[in-house]
Amino acid sequence: MQRLVVIPENCSGCRACAIACSIVKEGVINLSKSRIYVESQGLKRDKPIVCVQCEQPTCVNVCPTGAIRLNEQVKCWVVDEEACNGCGLCVEACKAGGAVRLHPERKVALKCDLCGGDPECVKYCLTNALIFVKEG
Repeated sequence: MQRLVVIPENCSGCRACAIACSIVKEGVINLSKSRIYVESQGLKRDKPIVCVQCEQPTCVNVCPTGAIRLNEQVKCWVVDEEACNGCGLCVEACKAGGAVRLHPERKVALKCDLCGGDPECVKYCLTNALIFVKEG
């Protein structure tokens, strides 16, 4: 499985990762449309929240339409937006806490798809808080 690894102590909270994601995926700068979310840790550093590509993903197991599927080519779990009914069960079931969210307008599940194996967020993270790992 390919995945992103978060090094929270390296995160500056700049949100360049989320901005890059929303531009690539939605064509706009809009953090609510990003597939990566930077959570404020109060006085502590901020922390990127992104799909960890679970081996036994609860989001897949609860999806009533089978919209979250394994992309065999990229080796990661992705959302088929046409199959998604926007029920939000995947959002509630996500073990990573916030890695799956609903699009604010289209009401379909949003989660990282690793940009087809070349994640933009990693390219724009100047503090190396995000690392792309290719396994297997």
